[in-house]
Amino acid sequence: MNTNLSNPKFVKKINLCPLCNKKKRSKYNKTYYTRYTDEISKALNVSGTLLMQTIKNFKCDNCGLLYKKNWFTRNALNQIFPKNVPNHPTGWDKISNKFSKKYLKMLIIKLKSYLRKNDLKNIEKVRILLRTIRSVVFSMKIKKQNEKKIRDNFVFTLNKMHKENFKYPKFKKNLDSINKYQEKIVSILNEPRKYSRFKGFEDEKLFDFIENKIGKIYNYAEIGCPLWGMLKMAQNKGCKTFFIKPDYSFFWGKNCKKNGVKCSSKVSNFSEVTKLNNNKHKFDFLGAYAVLDHYDDFYAILKKIFSTSKSLGIISENNEAKIKKDKGMPIQHCFGLNEKSANYIAKRFNKKLDSSFKDIQISQYKFYLFY
Repeated sequence: MNTNLSNPKFVKKINLCPLCNKKKRSKYNKTYYTRYTDEISKALNVSGTLLMQTIKNFKCDNCGLLYKKNWFTRNALNQIFPKNVPNHPTGWDKISNKFSKKYLKMLIIKLKSYLRKNDLKNIEKVRILLRTIRSVVFSMKIKKQNEKKIRDNFVFTLNKMHKENFKYPKFKKNLDSINKYQEKIVSILNEPRKYSRFKGFEDEKLFDFIENKIGKIYNYAEIGCPLWGMLKMAQNKGCKTFFIKPDYSFFWGKNCKKNGVKCSSKVSNFSEVTKLNNNKHKFDFLGAYAVLDHYDDFYAILKKIFSTSKSLGIISENNEAKIKKDKGMPIQHCFGLNEKSANYIAKRFNKKLDSSFKDIQISQYKFYLFY
């Protein structure tokens, strides 16, 4: 696919805020590098550096919403998600057996083999290995202070390698550090902590928090990834459950499958699979967990949701946490929420807002309840 970022067929300008439709905005932090930077670069045939320079973050001066001034067209998104990244890696990781000592040890051994060879031809594989190892280590539940120290020292080494762009002879020093902490980090891996990549958002405490605010939930719905939410828990609590198929040009799903099994089939045996604009259903609660930040028509999707659901729970990255402020927003997210924009939504749709659920914030997410 030969293209460039100035081609309106693949990149469009967002001149007005997707939430309040106002024009005035300010530059907001940087866009940080993720796996999707590589995938989008491949799909659009552009360098990652140019991509990061073009897809910048801004903050609406009126409602506070964070959003990208330049964003991908449906044509480009259809190339990125259904074709290049059809599977939602985090969703499948949650139901996999990857969170294990055996898997982590195998990843570290593979990384060390590249470092020993100074194999610069496989830099991309090294990057992927680093990200995968970090995802496992960051998901671990810390039970003791010394475990935190071991994890932080190990992650520091991985991050240092990434910043140094894998240049030799610093490999040797990094390899020594990995050898030093390898056995320790593997030995303390126990279980994934709540709201992490390998645990997902299924949590009794969160479900109870929602019901304590809005009352008993009879009809429970979710939009986004069917693998990492609370659909099964809601069904076990006696709710009638619905999985809302998202707009797949913005998200994974249409081709999301492993070993021939579609992700939606994991919930279709106990949840009705439907569309958001199906007017025959009215929900007490709809959960949108790490999905709405992929949409560029944010106000339109909110309007659809509130026309069919009495309340809405949004999980998004905690953009007000210091680590996120320093890091910025990822390339694959069109927008980001904060308290100011959440309050604007509540006022615009005549809802109450509660964002006081703290447990989730350990994983750099935030939960916004509109009811």
